[in-house]
Amino acid sequence: MNVRHCRLTGVLPVLCLAVLSFRAAAIGAEVEQWGVWETSLDGPRDGNPYLDVQLAAAFSQGDRRIVVPGFYDGDGVYKVRFSPPVQGQWRYETRSNRPELSGKIGSFTAGSPTADNYGPIGVFKTFYLRYADGTPYHQFGTTCYAWIHQTERLQQQTLKTLAASPFNKIRFCIFPKSYAYNQNEPALFAFQKKDDDSFDFECPDPAFWRHLEQRILDLQRLGIEADLILWHPYDRWGFADMSDSQDDRYLRYCIARLSAYRNVWWSLANEFDFMTDRPKGHRGNKQMEDWDRFFQILQNEYPYQRMRSIHNSRVWYDHNKAWVTHASLQTSEMAGGARFREKYQVAYRFTQYAPGEKLRPQVKISASEVEGVPPLTVKFRSETEGAIAWDFGDGATSTANPATHTAENVCWYFSRVQDQPGEASLVLDRKTTYNAGSVAAEPGPLAVGNFNETMRSDVPNRQFRGEIRALQIFGSRISGRGALDLVVIKRYVP
Repeated sequence: MNVRHCRLTGVLPVLCLAVLSFRAAAIGAEVEQWGVWETSLDGPRDGNPYLDVQLAAAFSQGDRRIVVPGFYDGDGVYKVRFSPPVQGQWRYETRSNRPELSGKIGSFTAGSPTADNYGPIGVFKTFYLRYADGTPYHQFGTTCYAWIHQTERLQQQTLKTLAASPFNKIRFCIFPKSYAYNQNEPALFAFQKKDDDSFDFECPDPAFWRHLEQRILDLQRLGIEADLILWHPYDRWGFADMSDSQDDRYLRYCIARLSAYRNVWWSLANEFDFMTDRPKGHRGNKQMEDWDRFFQILQNEYPYQRMRSIHNSRVWYDHNKAWVTHASLQTSEMAGGARFREKYQVAYRFTQYAPGEKLRPQVKISASEVEGVPPLTVKFRSETEGAIAWDFGDGATSTANPATHTAENVCWYFSRVQDQPGEASLVLDRKTTYNAGSVAAEPGPLAVGNFNETMRSDVPNRQFRGEIRALQIFGSRISGRGALDLVVIKRYVP
């Protein structure tokens, strides 16, 4: 008989975590409400634990009972993680198909949340989002698909940039992406490689998953939600073509390892329909019934019932299905917001006019310069009727129209309507950098502005975009090119 052994390595980190976990349990250390409580158990190493061993724990407080799946973390170490939804004492008992992991019992106390812990996000009154403690959540998100698959230096630079940004949610992929500016070979993958350099979809790599967990915690410390993309069609490694059983095990492993982190959201796919109809250059073997099955696994086995969505390209998923918590819509038809809100009951935010209310100001602004090297002097003009206030983000303000300002950095500008009728303001919310070299090169000088009046046609060269009333805004990605075309860039960069 052939016995297949999946060797999951990483001895030193696992042992350190195990010691810390047992020590915490021994002294009865508290975990904060909505934090992560974890225990580690020694268990079987034979065969393939990823396939052969089932582990779960039932957590109870009074009449409340929550069952949480466990997972194998390599080197004979099994873990269970739990995020206590309420304060007080919790008891737990493990169950497993292996006797050495079954029947472990214990208790711990969940204390009050720390100052920056508002709990997980949830849907409130159909159209709104809020934290579990009742604090309103106004989503302002961005996408960095493959940031966790870049060099450590670039990942740290991304975190530093996010820390200075207004974003409170980021969408990114678990699997690496083969796409423009993402042709590198990552150092870590979700699954281990075989001797022939192909991937073994029945052997997760704990080193990668610990790395992903660290990045989720890094975002949590910044107050940023982590919207995890589980599958996508931009693949050259084979992850988009796993079998049904491999897909299901992968999803359940994600649930077991990651669901306790309060800032985790689930996005089944980026452009799911490209994995179904497979236009040229795309990978995937998923049909509509597969997406339904994935959603149902999340609905039935995800202990905390938090945010679940799916992202489209040309074909829209039926967001009215019971297992979808919110709609993630890719569309340029912003005028259809009212129709989408009615059809899908989604959280489009509108402030309706009160009877007799005057028309609110329409913010229309222009700039004398839309590109250049800093320091860059720009004259801003507003066509808005009534009073206008300019806030340039560096302490400089103005009520003149037009207003002149010299920027020492390259900036994004957002228009924002003030509460008072007839008033509007221009607010600097974000600064971006431009890299004159390749992705791996040291970031060069700030070279081009992002105050572009129209969207550039070169889609791979834009990383973020947004529109507030009449103003479109775009930002350069860190790459060999920026949001402007190469001819314009060379006008300012030697």
